[in-house]
Amino acid sequence: MTHLNHSGPGTATPDWHVTAFRGDRSMLGAVRELRARILFDHGRRPDFRRADGTHADDQALDFGARHFIDRQSPAGLPLGYIRLSTPDAGVPYQSREFLGSERYEELLAAEGFPEAGVFEHSRLVVEHRARKLGLGQYLNALAIGATHHLGARAMIGTSGTKDVQDRFHERFGFRPVRGTRRYVPQYTEDVVIMLHRVADGAGRHHELVTRLRDEFPVIVGRPAPAVAAPKAHAPAPVTLAGAPAPDRDGWRPVLHTAGGALDALLASGDVREVHDTIDDQLTELVRNREPA
Repeated sequence: MTHLNHSGPGTATPDWHVTAFRGDRSMLGAVRELRARILFDHGRRPDFRRADGTHADDQALDFGARHFIDRQSPAGLPLGYIRLSTPDAGVPYQSREFLGSERYEELLAAEGFPEAGVFEHSRLVVEHRARKLGLGQYLNALAIGATHHLGARAMIGTSGTKDVQDRFHERFGFRPVRGTRRYVPQYTEDVVIMLHRVADGAGRHHELVTRLRDEFPVIVGRPAPAVAAPKAHAPAPVTLAGAPAPDRDGWRPVLHTAGGALDALLASGDVREVHDTIDDQLTELVRNREPA
């Protein structure tokens, strides 16, 4: 698993703290619940909620993909998410399933791209309360920057149109593929295939994408807070994790208890914020145990 923490300097948006991982199944439950709850959108897309009231977005594509979770503070609650899929995962992209294998292969051949050189970004979701902060723009740029850094020739993806999401992607150098737009009942809107040529740059947000592309290899590997699978209708709890900079494939969390290790971590200057809700939890516990 790879973890990445990053505060975005030099932008008009707040600093964002990113957790990136790949292949860690223990984190997928929280990621899938987060995605599904946001995609459910207060009932607009009912397929993302189970009969028992919990939210689910389970896809085989998750297991080989790179996942990016964004927070506004190191130990804050997740506010946004995006997924980046690569051909080496061996799982068909959403774009391929949307078009069918034959049409998908014809499209790439017509564009001159080998399948091994095309990545897919998907499941860009942002909490409603964070949608005016530029988080969606930052997440999209981060996934595109990672794609540029990792050597892909193109990005492909499906995009909704009801909230002009397709126009949003166009500002990053994507273009809609003619003849691919159709209505998808699960999303209750028209969906279209969007394609991005790496060689053509990233449109209006080229500078941000380039910065994140260049910073990607530098910022990978810093320790990040873990995300635990949430209870139904409850925010995902987070735990403070700290460790020396891990390698890119063998990161493991280190949980600090009260004592020298935690004191040293807090005194190191690497911790920008501590999110501690124990007092609030104890107050709630006492209140719940009081007789009515």
